[in-house]
Amino acid sequence: MKRPSGLGFWCGSVVLALVLAVGVQSSSFALSVIVNGTVLPATPPAVSKAGHVLLPMRMVFEALGATVKWEAATQTATGTRGDVTVRMSINQNIAYINDRAVPLDVPPQLIDGSTYVPVRFPAEAFGAKVGWNDAAQVVTVDLAPLAAVQPVAPVQPVQPVQPVQPVQPAQPAVPVPQPGTVTGVIAAPLAGRVTVIVDNELKVFLVTPTTIILENKVQVAPEALNVGDLAEVQHDGQGNAVLVKATYDTVDGVVQAKVPNQLLLDAQAQPFKVAAEATIATAAGQAATYGDLKVGDKVTLRVTPGTLMAYGILLQPPPAQAVAPVPPVAVAAGPKIDRFYHRADHPLKAGDQLRVTLEGTPGGRASFDIGDARKHIELREERDQPGHYRGDYRVEDGLTALGVPLIGHLEVGDQRAEPAQSEKPVTIDTTPPEIHLFGPREGDRTNDRHPQLTMRITDDNGSGVDLDHSSVSAQVDGHAIPVKVSVHGQFLHIDTDDLPPGHVAISVDAFDKAGNETRKDWTFIVAEAPQPGQGGGEARLSVGHDAAGVLMPGDALTVTATGPAGGQAALDLGDWRNNLPMAEDADHPGTYRARVPVGDLTADKTVTPRVRLRTAGGQTLQADATTAVSVSRRRDLAPVLISPTAHQKVGPQVIVEGDTQPLAQVTITITWHGTLLKILAQEGQVAQTQVTADARGHFKTDPIPLQVASALPVKDVTFTASVVATNAHGKTSDPVLVDFSQ
Repeated sequence: MKRPSGLGFWCGSVVLALVLAVGVQSSSFALSVIVNGTVLPATPPAVSKAGHVLLPMRMVFEALGATVKWEAATQTATGTRGDVTVRMSINQNIAYINDRAVPLDVPPQLIDGSTYVPVRFPAEAFGAKVGWNDAAQVVTVDLAPLAAVQPVAPVQPVQPVQPVQPVQPAQPAVPVPQPGTVTGVIAAPLAGRVTVIVDNELKVFLVTPTTIILENKVQVAPEALNVGDLAEVQHDGQGNAVLVKATYDTVDGVVQAKVPNQLLLDAQAQPFKVAAEATIATAAGQAATYGDLKVGDKVTLRVTPGTLMAYGILLQPPPAQAVAPVPPVAVAAGPKIDRFYHRADHPLKAGDQLRVTLEGTPGGRASFDIGDARKHIELREERDQPGHYRGDYRVEDGLTALGVPLIGHLEVGDQRAEPAQSEKPVTIDTTPPEIHLFGPREGDRTNDRHPQLTMRITDDNGSGVDLDHSSVSAQVDGHAIPVKVSVHGQFLHIDTDDLPPGHVAISVDAFDKAGNETRKDWTFIVAEAPQPGQGGGEARLSVGHDAAGVLMPGDALTVTATGPAGGQAALDLGDWRNNLPMAEDADHPGTYRARVPVGDLTADKTVTPRVRLRTAGGQTLQADATTAVSVSRRRDLAPVLISPTAHQKVGPQVIVEGDTQPLAQVTITITWHGTLLKILAQEGQVAQTQVTADARGHFKTDPIPLQVASALPVKDVTFTASVVATNAHGKTSDPVLVDFSQ
């Protein structure tokens, strides 16, 4: 590949400037909302109604730092921030700021089962400055932090009024990101922001007056970047780009063979994939289509560095001197599909729309399949663009399709074109994630003022957990308290200051990458423990521990007991360890702890921690933890596959089964590769799914259909299963690969 210096061929040519201009004009971008420099989640998507941008109610209020209440009987949402309360009801054009009625241009409304509210009204009610960038389709909200109420100066002999503490908003489930660098592919050229796809996720960075943007070492504006550029983005951790370095490659060659979405040039042994966003132009400066390209044409491709993905094609004029013709590939006459693609850049949930485009022979009937999940979804030919077939599919509830290809079909008369497979697979996930809680059980009563609170969010056979948008909030007797959430591998630890006696309510909102939400409320009671000499009730002992999941050699278990101060406590762990001394916390009298390292074991064990406390008054108390502890012998993280085995022949479906560490998250990707027409190496993805290993480390997928999306004679087809495991501490194994066939 050639990498031009400076702006090179692509920016020095009027024709290629036209290609890039066509690419920008033909793109459409979703609405975005940015609050204090943080881009709100793209799912559920923002909606435009009568010139106003609407977002889900809870997302809006929580982004503004307000506490949220929902009254189902009146369908009213209430958000409170400081001394301002906003009330809005579904389909009502009157809202309230405290007790003042205010008319709304657009009322709150139900959209795809979620309550959407206009962003501007509550934001301005809380004192925010709201802006709109029409070119970038971005709403910006700048909201100053709440100031603490100052204490009233004392007047003798009246006692001073104590300062009122501000209510803390719910904290996100992930610490504030730190400055760093990410590398990905430019997703869209936009004024005022840089959009990059990193590990299949869209990341958006704001461009400030001090941001420096380079494309092949030449400074450019953000809108001059091109889809498909490889970009290294240095950011400040607050959503702002500091330095952007974008690069691209160009490749010259003669078309040797062409199939839907792929070109083979004489300059490269492997075919280039043509991206759905690829722009195509002729040497005369006219926009062209993929169908205009023919075997023997000379072209220049704009390619993402280090890949075979083409985002721009320039059809060069024929040479002045005749060259030896390239032998054409024999392809059966009849209808053909030139390009087939979709625009889903993120996992989809129920109610989302999947837009699909097929380009090919005009005057036919076109359809597409979502793997084996849905068949024969109609595509309609555009009246003003013969040969362009488009369709929108609204995702149905209950449908799951993880990393599967779309298959396009075209019939003209009684002839069928060879089916085409989309270059990008699609993931559809309509099942919300699950929340697993570790600590006091629902309704438990504990004396521990600082109980261990841990949760684990899983999304088996789904799109994966989205920790960035999951959140936790807490209250004691109805009053909000600040929480801190730290991530340790797959577990999230919830930390608070010492809890006062009362009813504790913890609310967890968990999202997956498709935008499905699960909400779980967790309540228990913190009681004041009677101390020696205080009277007023029977002495109590409560026991908790920090084990979330399965412990392995190298881990440690901490058991905490809360009871009368000044006693002597000992810990028993079933048939594993016994009579372990527990130390009383000097800063928290009545709190006893023991830390137990996990060494090598000969067998797996499940034990319930039991604490015996002899009080200063000679009374003996005994209590068990509310949850058991599982400990496991040493196991390797690298998956050991039971099925399929190397070179095994399977049927139309495959089940991937094996062993790894207990509760590890296992990601399985199935791909296929073969040879088409004895020239083109063909490959594609069959599916991608995730499962969680059980307490013994065993995992097993549902049956995965195996489908090769080509009716042409693809030879020597081989499937490859790539299996990767991530344990509870966040450590990821190297991929284990196994080839098999049908």
